[in-house]
Amino acid sequence: MTQAEIKLCSLLLQEHFGEIVEKIGVHLIRTGSQPLRVIAHDTGTSLDQVKKALCVLIQHNLVIYQVHKRGVVEYEAQCSRVLRMLRYPRYIYTTKTLYSDTGELIVEELLLNGKMTMSAVVKKVADRLTETMEDGKTMDYAEVSNTFVRLADTHFVQRCPLVPATENSDPGPPPPAPTLVINEKDMYLVPKLSLIGKGKRRRSSDEDAAGEPKAKRPKHTTDNKEPIPDDGIYWQVNLDRFHQHFRDQAIVSAVANRMDQTSSEIVRTMLRMSEITTPSSAPFTQPLSSNEIFRSLPVGYNISKQVLDQYLTLLADDPLEFVGKSGDSGGGMYVINLHKALTSLATATLESVVQERFGSRCARIFRLVLQKKHLEQKQVEDFAMIPAKEAKDMLYKMLSENFVSLQSIANLIERRQFETKENKRLLEKSQRVEAIIASMQATGAEEAQLQEIEEMITAPERQQLETLKRNVNKTSGSELPMNRGVDLGVATILQSSDQTVLLTRRTRNLRVSPNLWVPPGGHVELDEELLDGGLRELWEETGLQLPQGQFSWVPLGLWESAYPPRLSWGFPKYHHIILYLLVISQESQQQLQVRIQPNPSEVSAFMWLGPNIAAAVSATEDGTETSTFLPQDLPSSILAVELKENGEAQPLVLPTSTLLQTTPTTVEDKERISTGTKFALGLWLQHLHSVTPPSGEGGAYVDAGSSKEEQNMNPLDPTQGCGK
Repeated sequence: MTQAEIKLCSLLLQEHFGEIVEKIGVHLIRTGSQPLRVIAHDTGTSLDQVKKALCVLIQHNLVIYQVHKRGVVEYEAQCSRVLRMLRYPRYIYTTKTLYSDTGELIVEELLLNGKMTMSAVVKKVADRLTETMEDGKTMDYAEVSNTFVRLADTHFVQRCPLVPATENSDPGPPPPAPTLVINEKDMYLVPKLSLIGKGKRRRSSDEDAAGEPKAKRPKHTTDNKEPIPDDGIYWQVNLDRFHQHFRDQAIVSAVANRMDQTSSEIVRTMLRMSEITTPSSAPFTQPLSSNEIFRSLPVGYNISKQVLDQYLTLLADDPLEFVGKSGDSGGGMYVINLHKALTSLATATLESVVQERFGSRCARIFRLVLQKKHLEQKQVEDFAMIPAKEAKDMLYKMLSENFVSLQSIANLIERRQFETKENKRLLEKSQRVEAIIASMQATGAEEAQLQEIEEMITAPERQQLETLKRNVNKTSGSELPMNRGVDLGVATILQSSDQTVLLTRRTRNLRVSPNLWVPPGGHVELDEELLDGGLRELWEETGLQLPQGQFSWVPLGLWESAYPPRLSWGFPKYHHIILYLLVISQESQQQLQVRIQPNPSEVSAFMWLGPNIAAAVSATEDGTETSTFLPQDLPSSILAVELKENGEAQPLVLPTSTLLQTTPTTVEDKERISTGTKFALGLWLQHLHSVTPPSGEGGAYVDAGSSKEEQNMNPLDPTQGCGK
């Protein structure tokens, strides 16, 4: 978080809640999660004031708390939620346009108070509306209740999590903090209330002096001592639903600008039909049939079913791909590609900002870099057809404003791979032409025919090929063994609560161990603890951050790694001592997989292995021939997740035989599990066996035995280093 964001959060908290709440909130934003007494000590604030400030922040969803195993409650500020306070006026205005003044005041009261019961909101809003009416007119509670129900039905307001009811017979001590739960089925369920009454006006001091005696007033306020029917059911504003509405409005506006008003109204109807059934983070809306869309068009919108089908076909064929066709039933099934639409809108917005700030030529360069991803300055000059001096000046302007960034290619190997990848099409064309010429020569073709085939590659393409070959040969000849010494690395064996471990497949373009299945890991930074390094590498490669107190860890053993692994591949260039850490999460495989966001620059796929597959893998010995048959108790394939070139995930059916491959004797990036990983899996099975003895069920555990690599690398004592 930047200092500017922290300063902005400070100003927002001080404006809305005062100095004490601002001090506590900013302290938590700067330091992260802290227990109550540490907050009081660090801020120099009394314990009572800290408690009150935290109550205010929790009530407005600006701070969350978490109970650790030791019973300590830690509080953590939600910075992004604080910054959303800037959008409060927009939320209120949007509600006003959709649900008039009544809806506006309902959302305003909920934002001001954080959480309120429905009955309290209805009475408060009715009183405020009555104040604005002419004398003699009042706002009925039923009218405000109807608006509240409409807001809940469209998910603009939602219930708050509740403390689950517990039996009084429980002899144990109360928990240090309540655990809040929410039933998704009841999240938007409005309680049945019979609120009868009208809004009241506040009495002025003059009316008090001339009005009824004070002794009579308590009679009106103390008559009704019945419990409030919705006591304990609190409501809050659903900010994500507002953002979903803003997204839908932007998509409709973009379609109207690109096509016409009828197309935008069709898209608006599809979004309105899907706004409740489609989560705000979903990539697509739910499929809708052409017949359903036709029946849901606004009343008075006179277009025939045939015209609607023509519009839907045009929208589906549009290059922007906002609308896609997913089937033919019901006259055709259509969806809105929300992620594609947002990406296109964000790109167009960025291009317009660059054009407005730097001019059309800079916008041309920016658009070119967006399309090509990576370009050298000379390529920018050639593709954008801009003189070298002007291109350099424009790139510097955008670089200084952080619209583009510089990325250096780390070494000669990566440089060669980069050159080859960027000219892939030209190389494939050259190979096809060479294959055709060789085939024609074998059949005795004439020289004129061969020359005609050679002319398929133009002179500029031939010159580009010569430059590429020269650069690749130069970098290949410049590669020398590097004496880097021995580096320290750490690899994290992440175990789920259902006893499976996570492996990732390294991308093909990595300079060390490409296309191998390994656990997440990498270098240990200077002055970095081993566990911190392992968790950092886990987060960088998979996006997983494990909450404190919800995992334990055990050092499994050390492994000496050299790359290339065989002298027949060349001299070793990288030498590591790798510590394998077993991190045992309390979350299941399904819970962890939902949160995995692989880094596509390092990871091309990931999978989970159970003990039976891991035992078969760790039993394979490198240097021997791979077995051509599988043990009978093993499945023929394993389900993994693979990343496409655009970063999207897709299922991957991986043959089990691939995991049993051994190290090849020649240089190739054959997909397999690395030797060190096999060693670590064997240690994991030993640890698993020592903690949970095998039940005797077939295939649950296989003792892999000791391999040649383990004879010189003694595993660490699994009982050492256990902790959070």
